[in-house]
Amino acid sequence: MPKMPKIPFAFRGADGLDDFGDPRQVADDHDRLRALALGLEPTGVRARAIIALADADTPGRVPALSTILRDERTPPHLRHLAATLLGRIDSDGARRALRGALDVPDPRLLGQVAQSLGRIGDPTVVGPLTKIAASLRGLPRAQAQFALRLLSYRLDLDFPDDRRGNVQLLPRPGDEAQRIRAMRADPIEAQVAARTMAREPFGIELNEQSAQQFACDDAWSVLLFDRGLGAPPLHPDLFSRKRLAAVVGRKTGDEGLYSPSLLLLTSPRRGAGGILLALYQPNGTLTMVGTAIARPDGLGFELQAVARPGAVALWIAGALVVDTITLEDGRTECSRTNVRGPSRRAPAP
Repeated sequence: MPKMPKIPFAFRGADGLDDFGDPRQVADDHDRLRALALGLEPTGVRARAIIALADADTPGRVPALSTILRDERTPPHLRHLAATLLGRIDSDGARRALRGALDVPDPRLLGQVAQSLGRIGDPTVVGPLTKIAASLRGLPRAQAQFALRLLSYRLDLDFPDDRRGNVQLLPRPGDEAQRIRAMRADPIEAQVAARTMAREPFGIELNEQSAQQFACDDAWSVLLFDRGLGAPPLHPDLFSRKRLAAVVGRKTGDEGLYSPSLLLLTSPRRGAGGILLALYQPNGTLTMVGTAIARPDGLGFELQAVARPGAVALWIAGALVVDTITLEDGRTECSRTNVRGPSRRAPAP
């Protein structure tokens, strides 16, 4: 059997699994690809075939991934991979497949199933996930809780956060730190970012028309708002309900594609006016918190990095005016080896 070629497409699962394969070249015959993914033919490239099958956008991919997820004879890391990939397919079939796996006994697999349900926005699992999160510990519990958090922001539901106290912030970077630049995104860059991140739905539709571009040194990111906010984004809606308001994509690799790096969650600041802002990594790690307030010229905001292992000090202050973000100041310590300790505390998002 010919070897599967190595090409630039890459996937890194939550368990650290690395695999490479081209979803268009990895197999000329879809039936052969499906057989490889299901393990019907002995091969050392089964994980690559599973990834390629999930990316092939064919009617049989969801049933095949569901079979892999439910098959107890399949190695755990491949079942975990199938659960992860189902969370990147925004379809009713993928939701049904994941809901059907909420009874798996392996807590690590159950945590990934829960996280995937949160990513693709299934409102029917809020009750089951609440019970599951209470029964889990460690990483699986954190995954289930983040899934509930995402669902609560999409559906504007109260989220019983079990964290107590406040969030510790890193000190603001000094004048010697790297400056961050912001601008309207180049239309082609915005289109590339929207299309390459569409496979990571998170329950929202990305709007390339109001995309913003950020740069620090040679690192480029694009912020894409939820299309449901309109273009330009509707500020009043942010003051009245929770939102998963935007996704930040980071350019990766030489091919110039984008992958989701941050999710912007917003909620009204009850009793104090304004909006609470929280930026999470797609795996549920809180990275930045801040606030936004209404100003005559638009929406003023401030964000600061959260103290956590490996964090980089970062502070941004600016305004969203019409559909353009202007930075009054933005600085970051790009080096991870020179991170200072926490400073003040901020309200938990």
